[in-house]
Amino acid sequence: MYRSHFALMGMRNSNGMSTGATFGFINTLESVIREFRPDYLVACLDVKRDELERAGELETYKAHRESMPEELVMQIDTIMKVLDGYRIPKYKKAGQEADDVIATFATKFSNDEDEQIEVFVITGDKDLAQLVDGKINIALLGKGDKNSAFKHIKTDEDVVEYLGVTPDKIPDLFGLMGDKSDGIPGVAGIGPKNGVKLITTYGNLEGIYENIDEIKGKQKEKLLTDKENAFISRELATVKRELDIEYDKKKLKFEEKDFDSLLELYEELDFKRFSKAVEEEKERFLQNGNQKELTEEEKLVLEKIKKLLKKNWKKRDLKEKKLKSRNWSMIRKIRFLMEFHIFMSM
Repeated sequence: MYRSHFALMGMRNSNGMSTGATFGFINTLESVIREFRPDYLVACLDVKRDELERAGELETYKAHRESMPEELVMQIDTIMKVLDGYRIPKYKKAGQEADDVIATFATKFSNDEDEQIEVFVITGDKDLAQLVDGKINIALLGKGDKNSAFKHIKTDEDVVEYLGVTPDKIPDLFGLMGDKSDGIPGVAGIGPKNGVKLITTYGNLEGIYENIDEIKGKQKEKLLTDKENAFISRELATVKRELDIEYDKKKLKFEEKDFDSLLELYEELDFKRFSKAVEEEKERFLQNGNQKELTEEEKLVLEKIKKLLKKNWKKRDLKEKKLKSRNWSMIRKIRFLMEFHIFMSM
C-alpha cells in the first residue's frame, strides 16, 4: 500500500478523495489472481506497533517508523472493502505481526493432510525468504521482469542468489547485519557482505562466537561489543510459524467475487477500467450458468424494472430514480440479469 500511495499520490476521484493506494492495491491483487490462479487466498494484517510482542523485547523495534500518511489512513477502510468485495478473508492476531500470521498459514497450507498445496507468499519483505522449503515459495512485489510482476524465490539456490545464505540461515544473517526498516540493530558495522561471509564460514551465531578468537581486528571487537544485540536481533527476525489460528480451508477458498459491491465501490472511486473488467467478468459468470434464484424482493424489483424498460427508460434514468429503493446494488444486479436475458422467472 505504501509503494502505491507514494507512486500515485496525486490520484483522486471526482470528490477529491485520495485513491492512489487503493488503485495500486487492486492492480497488485489482480496481478496475483491472474498469475497464480489461487484456490485459496488469505490477507494477513498487522496490528498497531504498541500492541506487538516484539516491541516489548526491544525498545527500538519499529519505533522509528513515521506515522502513516493521513491520505493513506483514509484509504484503509476502502481497501478493506475491496478485500470484502473479492471475498478474501482477513486475519490478524493480537500481539503478532502480519509476517507471523503469514508464516503460520503458509505452514498449515504446506502441511495440509488432504491435498498437496503449492504455497506462494506475496510480500515485499525479504526476511520471509526464510520460509522457502520446497513447498512454500516467495513472490516478491515489485521485483519482477517482463515475464512476471513478481520475483519468484522457490529453492535454496534462489535464496542464496538473493540474500547470500540458505533459508534457515536468514535469521542469523539478520542477527549480524540487522534491518534498519524494522529497527533491528544487529552488530554495528557488520553489513550484508561481511555477514554472509561470517555465516558461510561459521554456520550461525553460535559458531561465530565459539570461534571468536579466529576473527581478528575491529570485526572481532564489533562482534563482542554487540553480542547481546546479535542474538536479540536474530530472535526478532525469526518468524513464528505456529500461532494459534483457525485453519479451515472452506473459509479460505477463493471463489467468485461480490460483483455488485465491487461495482458500487468502483463507481464511487471513479475506477472505470476496473468497473468495466468486473462487468465483463460478471457477464461471463452469468453466461456460464452461475445465476442464483431471485428472492421475492428481487422479483418485485424485477417487475418494476421491466415496466420501466417498456417505457424506454435509459439506464441512467434507473440510477437517477433508483425506484426509491434502499438497495441500488440489487437493481444493478437484476438489470444485469435482464440485459443478458438470464431470467430465473419471467
